[in-house]
Order: sequence, then structure tokens, then C-alpha cells
Amino acid sequence: QAGMGAFASRLLKKDEVIAPAPALLQITDKKTLDMFELNVNGYKVDGGDPVGKQLLLNYCFGHGKSTMVVCTASSSNLINHCGPKVKGEGQCDNRGPNAVVRWATDFDPETSLWLDMSLDEIDELVEKGRRGLSLEIVALRDIRADEEIFIDYGPEWEEAWERHLSAWSPPSGNGDNYVSINEMNKDVEKYIRTVEDLETDPYPVDVRVACFVQGFHHPCEILKETSRTEADVPGDS
Repeated sequence: QAGMGAFASRLLKKDEVIAPAPALLQITDKKTLDMFELNVNGYKVDGGDPVGKQLLLNYCFGHGKSTMVVCTASSSNLINHCGPKVKGEGQCDNRGPNAVVRWATDFDPETSLWLDMSLDEIDELVEKGRRGLSLEIVALRDIRADEEIFIDYGPEWEEAWERHLSAWSPPSGNGDNYVSINEMNKDVEKYIRTVEDLETDPYPVDVRVACFVQGFHHPCEILKETSRTEADVPGDS
């Protein structure tokens, strides 16, 4: 989600590994993440062009001249972009990014072996449940505690982001009540609604509600508002 970001909890020295990014998925043909219009039976419409891409692609690493993308299992996905066309966003300034993505070194010895393989060879290993091609985030300069960490997503991403901004409009069906998820999360108490509230003031069509319990999001029902009694308050025993 735009605006979250990753921040240093302590001083990070130049060339220090900020975070490992172990490989979760190796997708040798990123076109497999294309989305197509489906017919009434749930099958792809014959001859139809892609209508979009799966959201997962936003959190994977790739190159414009390669069909392959690597999706990592790491909080490194929270790191925001800082590049030539993006200045003044958060702590991004004229110094540019303070970190870079590189192939993993010590923590994943498989990576150096996989870098010499063909796409077909990688596919064979993936089918056997093997994983490789991990990444790591490395400091380009000293990063002080509480400083935001940035990497450069690359010029193709910047161009795609500018096209998105110029073409974007609120999802259809929201009318005048559209509020971004980012704004809602900043003031949850203001926007959380009961069953009664939803009858006259429904959520925007693109909003989904979940319960965050023990570090995970779970589907949950919207409950009716009830008055709190002493029986609801845990005792000392």
C-alpha cells in the first residue's frame, strides 16, 4: 500500500545488508500473470486481449528485457521508490535512493547456481519444489535510525506510474462517497460501520473488511452495535 514504507530501526552502515529477500516464486513467463475477460462459464474469451495483470506482479522483481519475475517472501516489499522523476515524496530527496537490490550472497548459496541456468532448467527445479534466485537489500550509504529506506524501481516503472496517475479515476459505482483505503486506515474509527450504518451509508464498492487477529487478516462478519456491560469487561481472575 502506497505510503507505508520501510524505516531503519538502527544505524545501517554503507554496504550492510538491510534485509534478505528469499525467493518465494520464480515465474519464468510473466505473461502467466495476465488477466482476461471470462465468459459466463468461467472460461477465457477466445481471442481476447489481456484486461489487466494480477496484483501479485506489483510485488515482484523483474527486468524489461526478461520474461522472468522473482517474487520474494520478505518485508522488503514495503520499501518505496525514489528515482530521477520522483522527488519530495516522504524523505526522498535529491540524494536519490539509499539502498539497492542485488542477488543474494551468503544467506542463499542456491542463488549463484541458479544464475547460470536456462529458463527451462529453472522451470524443472520449480516443478520439483526447489527455490532459488533470492535477493537482498543493501545500503548505498549510511542510513540513520528512523530514516526511510528507498530503492529505485527503474525508469519503466516510473513511466508506468505516470500513465497510471494520468488515467486513474475512482472505481465505478462509488458515486460521491469514494474515500481511498489509505485515508480510511488513517482513521479507522471514523470509517468503520455497523450493520445499521451500512443500510444508509454503504462502503465503497472496492472496500473489503477483515479482522486482524494474532498477526493475520481473517474474514469477519460486521456485527450489530450493542451497549457494553460489566459482564463484557474481563475480571482480575
